[in-house]
Amino acid sequence: RSLQVRHCVYGLHTDVAVLRQEHRIVGRLVGCLPRLPRQNIQLGRPLQLLAEEATLLVDKGVAQVALCREKKREEIQAHADEIQRGRMAKRQRLVKDQIDADEAESTATCRHTELEPAEWLYPVTETETTRYRVFKDLWEKGYYLTSGCKFGGEPARFHSFYIAVCRPSSQSFTPLDLITLGRLGANVKKTVILCTVDEDTDQMCYISLQWTGLS
Repeated sequence: RSLQVRHCVYGLHTDVAVLRQEHRIVGRLVGCLPRLPRQNIQLGRPLQLLAEEATLLVDKGVAQVALCREKKREEIQAHADEIQRGRMAKRQRLVKDQIDADEAESTATCRHTELEPAEWLYPVTETETTRYRVFKDLWEKGYYLTSGCKFGGEPARFHSFYIAVCRPSSQSFTPLDLITLGRLGANVKKTVILCTVDEDTDQMCYISLQWTGLS
């Protein structure tokens, strides 16, 4: 399930800037900083994408599913001489260190194994389809969207104004659920948006929810 960004090599600083500034794809930095590897307050590359973000990039033609086998073959052809010299040097080291032939053969077999092409299979379930359709519709309306796990917004610029809660139209919704979401929005000072897809019209439906308490 790897994705290759057409603009540049995926994972570089410029990629993160391009995805966020030009495509409004925020993602989440999950790597450590080279000079401060033991801290976890400020994170760095690589950038982890939501399944909805990755699918949107594919649908919009910004990214394409990477075929590992073809990419690996191109890299091998481009560095054939260097690879051959490296293999010869390694064989010499194996002989010198008296590594048995079976282990050497097993290592060589693993090295030459080709990876199968990845197939992107999202969305599949009704819940995933609802989430992706909501994500895509709000993205096309110009919004920035994140996972919502920290109730933040577009990093280093804004805090979010809304919390989007996606539910398939076939899923039941109880008064307790309504109260829970209302109090949640009030606690983090955001408006809760209930999002679904109407089964009859196949149109997006949004209902805002604000908690006012009792007077």
